Amino acid sequence: MENAALSNWVKQLSEVDMPIFSGTVANVTKALNSGKSSASDVANIILQDASLTSRVLKAVNTVHFNPTKHSISTVSRAVMVMGFEQIKVLTLSMALIDNLQAGEQRTQLIQEMAFAFHAATQAREFAKHLKRNDAEDIFIATLLSRLGYMAFWAFADKESQVLLNDLQKDNESTQAELKVLGFRIVDLTKALCHDWALGDLLNDYLNNRLSEKNTQLILALLQSFRIKLHEQSG
Repeated sequence: MENAALSNWVKQLSEVDMPIFSGTVANVTKALNSGKSSASDVANIILQDASLTSRVLKAVNTVHFNPTKHSISTVSRAVMVMGFEQIKVLTLSMALIDNLQAGEQRTQLIQEMAFAFHAATQAREFAKHLKRNDAEDIFIATLLSRLGYMAFWAFADKESQVLLNDLQKDNESTQAELKVLGFRIVDLTKALCHDWALGDLLNDYLNNRLSEKNTQLILALLQSFRIKLHEQSG
């Protein structure tokens, strides 16, 4: 049976709160995963978002991507220089930050985003160390594995304070979420992943369909940073 409260949240995020993120990320991901898109095809999607365009150009002109310091002024050239995998990670990360700049519970939001980015960065480096060829996909899956929580802390109103109060009284987050929201926030992440086409690796991870190796890799990084953040906030 469809959960009305969950459906309302997905609709609100898709149509009101995060339409640019959902549209840009879904379009970029679809284009890159098709295997038929050119640099100009991807560039045209990025160009629909003015903020994203300027930040991609700023990033590609840094020493890391452009050691020769020859100015790169077009997004299509930026895509070619950075490569499809890196541009996917960069656009997704930037779009996420742009869309989650404020929130009713800003401290919770910042902590959640910091956790996600740190865990994703470590997951990517660990994957590279293991000589895996899907390091960027693992970065994205780890980063977005808590998307529902980030979106909730950014856009919830009174519900966020009620849930926060309940969590402070009881560490059992699932029961508190069901009591306050009528659904688990992990299910919000699953729904957004499906509706926004955020990638097969993330979808498989959220629905426990990953290989044992992939699951262990992502869970290990998430757990290590969850412990670290708990220590920092304690």
